Amino acid sequence: MDNEPLIKVAQPLPTSLFNEQRALWPAQGEHVLAHYDVDSIVVYQAFRESTGRYAIEHQRFGEPDYSLDRMSWIKPNFLWMMYRSGWGTKPGQEVTLGLRIRRSFFDQLLARAVASSFDPACGPSKTEWKAAVLSSEVRLQWDPDHLPDGSRCERRAAQLHPHTERADCEAPRSNPTAVAATMRAVTRQPFA
Repeated sequence: MDNEPLIKVAQPLPTSLFNEQRALWPAQGEHVLAHYDVDSIVVYQAFRESTGRYAIEHQRFGEPDYSLDRMSWIKPNFLWMMYRSGWGTKPGQEVTLGLRIRRSFFDQLLARAVASSFDPACGPSKTEWKAAVLSSEVRLQWDPDHLPDGSRCERRAAQLHPHTERADCEAPRSNPTAVAATMRAVTRQPFA
């Protein structure tokens, strides 16, 4: 695995009919819903058309308009990502890439994450939570999940925001075309 390119086009992901899959998912609560196996997990990010095309065609990020300083939230939930990007219609979010990242890396991010909103049921006091947020390498946010028609679910979808300078999620500044944890980009399909 260490010798493979950082990004390569993969086979399409296996899919199920939505109603069959929905019957297997929890209806409420906070859950990470994703394609995953023992080695990897697929996460989604939306990009402008030029960035997405470049990543697929060149097997790396690095197109001239790509910025390492952009705020990058890692979203393992496909439906939430598609809702957020307006199904690829919002400016700058026309292409959604599925990025297969190392499972161990994702698990480390999740373990280091601090919730972006205070929840007294989670344990620490508000003062302790504020201190944890200030020193955190990764933020965790739980947002309402959505159905394909755009309606909200009671279930919450996770998204993670690693601070690039601290969590080493993206490329080191000396090599702006590499993405440290990425194994491959999943083939994108346009929506009709």
